[in-house]
Amino acid sequence: MSELGKKIWLVDDDPVYQSLTIHLFEMEGSNSQLEVYSNGLEAIQCLESRLKSGEELPKVILLDLFMPVMDGWGFLEEFDNQITQSLKDQNIIIYVISSTIDPDDISRAKSNKCVRDFFIKPIRREELFKVANCA
Repeated sequence: MSELGKKIWLVDDDPVYQSLTIHLFEMEGSNSQLEVYSNGLEAIQCLESRLKSGEELPKVILLDLFMPVMDGWGFLEEFDNQITQSLKDQNIIIYVISSTIDPDDISRAKSNKCVRDFFIKPIRREELFKVANCA
């Protein structure tokens, strides 16, 4: 873990939700480093780049499902197919945080072997910090 704290990535295209999450982390004085990506492709490309360069990877990813360019489903597929085999003994915990209330989406996300849990937006402050401190 870096001196500044654990890396947490928020992969979500909603600027209001991004701002809210950043604000919650700042209010709590969290020493976690929060990085924001607006779609799954940006996050996958950054993961691939960091794996190649040996840079520090996130400990937790907070993933939205519905985004432009590459949605959360595409991210999970690429993560499972491309990233997990390169992680070796490292562990990245993924939580899906989405506004969908569709039981099929929730079930599909929870059944993905890369996903630890599913939360419906807006995530409560207590849930966010429980998730952020899990790794």
